Amino acid sequence: MALIVCPECRKEISDQAMTCVNCGAPVTRYPQLVQQHNKQTQLQQPQREEYQYDQPLSQPWGPTDKQKKPYYKRVWVWALAATVILAITAAASSGGGSGTPSTPPSTSPSLSSTSSSPSLTMTPTPTASPSPATSQSQSQSQSQSQSQSQTQLPSPSLKMTTGQSNALKSAKQYLNYSAFSYQGLIDQLKFEGYSDEDALYGVDNCDADWNEQAVKSAKQYLDYLAFSHKGLREQLEYEGFTSEQAKHGADSCGADWYEQAAKSAKQYLDYMAFSRSGLISQLEFEGFTRDQAVYGAEANGY
Repeated sequence: MALIVCPECRKEISDQAMTCVNCGAPVTRYPQLVQQHNKQTQLQQPQREEYQYDQPLSQPWGPTDKQKKPYYKRVWVWALAATVILAITAAASSGGGSGTPSTPPSTSPSLSSTSSSPSLTMTPTPTASPSPATSQSQSQSQSQSQSQSQTQLPSPSLKMTTGQSNALKSAKQYLNYSAFSYQGLIDQLKFEGYSDEDALYGVDNCDADWNEQAVKSAKQYLDYLAFSHKGLREQLEYEGFTSEQAKHGADSCGADWYEQAAKSAKQYLDYMAFSRSGLISQLEFEGFTRDQAVYGAEANGY
C-alpha cells in the first residue's frame, strides 16, 4: 500500500481508498493521478544526510523539556520519612519502660507516649512559696535601697548663688590655717560682709569635723597660754563650741595639767608678787586641783 495525494484537499491518502477520508472526494475519477503518484513515490529515494562532525550540535542531547517528578514520587522523601518514624518509635519505646529513672518535673515540653502519636505536654515545676519572714526582709531591703537611692540623688533645683559659693570658699580657707567652732565660723563670715544666709550655707557645707576643730583650738590656746582642764573647757565654750565638743577638745589635746599649773604659776609671778598660799589659791581659782596648784607653786620655788 502506498500514499497518494487527494486532488481536492491535497492531503495524503491510501491508494486503495475509494474516497478521500478527509474531504470525501472519490479517488477512482483520477486513475492517472494515482498511477503518476505511485511512479513518483517509487522513483524518489530517501536521501541520507551525512553528519558533519566538525559542526557543533545545535541542540543538546536528550529531551529539552524534562518533566520534574512530584515530591511524593522521590526516593529520598520516603527515606527521610521512614527515618523520622523509626526515631519517634524508638524514643517512645525507651521512654515508656519501667526501668528508666524518674526525672524531676520541669517546665520544658516533654513527649507523652500515652497515645500513638507523640504530643507535647507542659508540666509546671512546683515552686515553694516564700515565708512571711523572707518576704518581709526582702521588702525592708527594697525600701532601704530605695530610700538610700533617693537620699543620694542630688536635687536638680539646688544651685549655688555667687554669694553662697564665695562664702563656702572663705569658710574652707579659714579652716585651713585656724580652728573655728560652728558658731565662731558663722560670726567670722558675717564679719567679712556675707549675709546670714550665705554664711550659714558656707558653714553647713564646708565638711568640718567640729570635735576635731575643738581639739585643734585647744592645742592652739595651750601653745601660748597655760590653762587648767576646767579653764580650757570654759574657753572653748566661750569660742562657740558645745559642752560636749569642749570636753572632747580638753580631754584629747594631750596636755599635762601639772605642767600647766607650773606654767600658769610662773606667768602670775612674772608680773605680780604672790605668797605661797596666795599663789596656790589663785591656781585653784583658775580651775586647777589642789594637788596641781601645790605642784605649780613648788615648781616655782615655794
